[in-house]
This record gives sequence, structure tokens and C-alpha cells, in this order.
Amino acid sequence: MKKSKIITLTNTACIATLVFISYSLTNNIQQHWDIIAADEISYLKFGKNILSELRFDWGFLYNLWYKFLSLFQSNTVELYYLNYKVLILLIPILLFICLLVYNINSIVSFIIAYLFLISKLHITTWPFVSDFCIILMLCFFIIISYIKDIAWKSVVLTFFTFLLYLTRPEYIIAFFIALCFSVYQNRNNKKRWIVLFAMIVFLLAIGGNTNKLSGVDRSFLAYAQHYIITYKIWNKDSTLDLYQYIALAPKIFGKSYTFWGSIVYNPLEAIRHVFTCLGFYLITLVKSTEDFLLPSVWLQPIGKIKHLIFFCLLFCALLFYKKYKTGNFIKENKFLIFSMFIFFMAAAISNFIIGYNPHYFQLHFILYVLLFSKLLFSNIEFPRINWIIVFVCLLSIIFVPKIHQYPFQQVDYTEKNNLPIQKLAVILNEMNNNEKHCLLAFQTNIHFIVEGNNFTGIDVFSIDKPFIQFISQKKVDFIYVNEQFRNDVRLIKDEEWKLFIANPEKYNFAKKEISNSKNYLLYKMVN
Repeated sequence: MKKSKIITLTNTACIATLVFISYSLTNNIQQHWDIIAADEISYLKFGKNILSELRFDWGFLYNLWYKFLSLFQSNTVELYYLNYKVLILLIPILLFICLLVYNINSIVSFIIAYLFLISKLHITTWPFVSDFCIILMLCFFIIISYIKDIAWKSVVLTFFTFLLYLTRPEYIIAFFIALCFSVYQNRNNKKRWIVLFAMIVFLLAIGGNTNKLSGVDRSFLAYAQHYIITYKIWNKDSTLDLYQYIALAPKIFGKSYTFWGSIVYNPLEAIRHVFTCLGFYLITLVKSTEDFLLPSVWLQPIGKIKHLIFFCLLFCALLFYKKYKTGNFIKENKFLIFSMFIFFMAAAISNFIIGYNPHYFQLHFILYVLLFSKLLFSNIEFPRINWIIVFVCLLSIIFVPKIHQYPFQQVDYTEKNNLPIQKLAVILNEMNNNEKHCLLAFQTNIHFIVEGNNFTGIDVFSIDKPFIQFISQKKVDFIYVNEQFRNDVRLIKDEEWKLFIANPEKYNFAKKEISNSKNYLLYKMVN
């Protein structure tokens, strides 16, 4: 069948509706979701500093994306939320276009894109780096739909897996598979090998850095961090805090402090971890699919009836496929399925071995949406009546969910309604005199919210000696105190901490209240 036209009045109206819905939904996001620092704020900071410091060990291409956005918004807090809003907007638009180019009716494509836009998985998953990867994949699928020659398709596939690798290190698997496939397909075209060779040279130049984070195997850090969840599931009496993964890992996986070395050291525990992750994955798959088809922001009041409707929908989809679909789907879409497969395999490392995380699962879910949308709806004619399109667009606008209906992940969970990190950023920026400062906090890399580069930061998990000795040695002059900090399992056993927090003035620290919050900032007074 002839490829569907993209630029039509109908499709323009659908895209405009998606833009309006996305803007309406996320416009006030910063009033409902406080900043989570750690990974995401690190990408932002490295992006703003990319011209002075290249970080190939931490999502180089995503850092570059942040640098691009910083041309429009330089304030760190505003840039954080701008990135979120742009990613939330771009994905459903690209998904809509992608479905169109694979010959799926405009109304069906719009409904699928709309459901994805308002889905809980799409709106609430943090960090946002997986959203950026999804944008790259969608762009790839759109581009190859216009290329007939499989040899050129393979070169484009190799290029996009390389871009994905520069964003997420696990996509090195996809890159090598695509590279081998592309070399074979272009074995008689040496000119195209120049492009492939250039990517290999660049990979070799930066490859040693992408596997390391501050000199440590980053895969091991991610593995140890996620494993502790499995450990607590299988050891109910454990009193370990989730952030004590570094202390636990060598007891279970030896002292190699490498990803594969840990697995080889204790393969049985690694296998149990994989099966636990698989269980989480399957549960998440069912729940996310149900929420995608039957958004909980609308249908939560009907309770368990929603599950019955969900299974009825799956049964109807099966009947629909049996009645309307003909031909050999796999044979007709070999390259598309192959591409999805290697994208799937790369993200499988994160989902099934590293550990369960919704932002890992996102990288698979978009593939499921694309694959089953094409399987069910491509090349099927639906009535193209203008009033139906207008009705669907108006209905979707009327039923835009409210952002407060979504269960966002929080770090300062007891203060989530008071937005303490945003307020902390304002205070620190007002107090910043551009001299060297060190901020101690429960949250990793929270100092990156401060404008400029004169703040260093330490998280509470780095404290390796009595508290007063530690802050003196590290020259800590700012301390962000929240409930997690006050109740840290190691600090509450530390006598020096008890003395300090009971009377910080004795140690030349003053308190700065954060409005409408129990959290506060301690800062060292200048003599």
C-alpha cells in the first residue's frame, strides 16, 4: 500500500491537539513535582558545562541535548522542567508520525499517541534520559520507512545505535550487532565503509570512558544499586537501607567491583536476581499495558472491573487480528522487526540483569506499542469522516487529566507538597558569593542545582568517619537537612552527629529555614 501522507489538514489538526494537550498537562508541573537531583541533574550540569568538560562517561549525547536547550533557558531549575516538558511533548508527536508512515489510519494513530501521552509510565517516569532514547528510536523508525535499499537501512541503523550508545552504554550491544549486519550488507560498497569506519574510530577513542564513572565500573554501580532491592525482598528481616548497596555488594559478589566479575563470583545469586527482575518486569508489563489502554486517571473509581475490561480488550484485539490481518507479517517487516529486536536486546541487559526500573522498562514498552500497533492496524481502511476527527480531538481535549492525579516519584517524600529542592535552589543562589563551597546532603549531586561551578557536593553515604571530623576534613560549609538525613541509619548511631545537630551554633553553623517546610539549610558563618 502507498505510504500515508503526513502533511494533511487532518494530521495537522491531530498534531496541534497533541501539542495543546501536552502543554495543558505539563504547564504547571513544577508546582506538583519537585526536583529529583542525582542522575538527571547530573546530565543537566554536564550539558551546561559541555564546552569546558566533555563527559563521555555520562550520557554525552543527552548532555549535548541539555546544552541545546540551555540556549533557550539558562536557569538550572527552569531548564530541568523545560527538558521534561519538551520530551513529554515530542514523543507522542513522533509516535503519531511514526504510526502514519507505517500506514496506520490517522484517527487510530492519534488515539494511540494520545493514550501514550497521558499514560502514567510516560508522565511519571524519572530520570528522563530514556525519553531521549525513545525519541532517537522513533526518529530512526520514521527515517527507514522512506529508505528502500536494505544496505542503506543498515547504515542508518548502525548510526542510530551509535547515537543511542552515546546516550546509554548498554546500547553498545545494539551497535555491534548493527555494525556487523551493515558490514555484511555493504560488503561490495567500500565507500559506505568510510562512514562505518569513522564510527568505529570514534568508539575506540571514547569507549574506555563510557564504561567508567569516576574510575569505577558504572555497570557494577548500577547492578549493586538495584540488587539491594532484590536482597531486601528475599531477606525480609534485613535492616539495610536501600542506599547501602556499596557496603552490601562485596559481601555477596566479592571485591572485584566489576559487573561481570560480580556475576561470576556468585552466579546463583545473580540468577535469583534475574528471575526477581523478570517477575517485576512481567507485573509492570501487565499494569502498564492496562493503564495505557484504560488510563487509571479516569477509570480508577471502577476498581477491579477495570481488569475485566482489560482482558476483554485483549480478547477483542485477538479476534480483530484473526479477522482482518492477512499475509506474512514477519516476512513483510523483516528489517523493522530486526531493528526492534536489537533495540530490545540492548535494553534487556538493564531490565533483566541490572535490575528493575520503570525508566529501563520504558525502552521496551515503546517497542511493544509500535509492534502491536503495526501488527493490528497497518493497511486497514477506516472511515475518514471529518466530523469524526473533530469529535475525537475535542473529546481528547475535554478529557485531559490533571497533573496532580499522577503518582510522582519523590525523594523528599514527606515534603513533596512544599517543593523544598526548588526553594533550596533559590536560597543557595541568593547566598552564593562565587567562592568555593561544599554542600552535604542526603540526595546525590544536589549541589548541581546551584548556578555556576563553585559548589562541590557530598552525599550522606560518603560519610566514613565521625561527623564533625568528616565535615571539617571535607570543608563542608552547607548542609541540607531533611527527614532522610536526620534519620540516616548510620548517623543516628554517631555521637558526633547527635552533638552537632542538637547545637549547630556551637560549631559555627546557622540555620536557614525553608518556607513551609520542616527541612532547612545549615550554613557556616563567616568569622
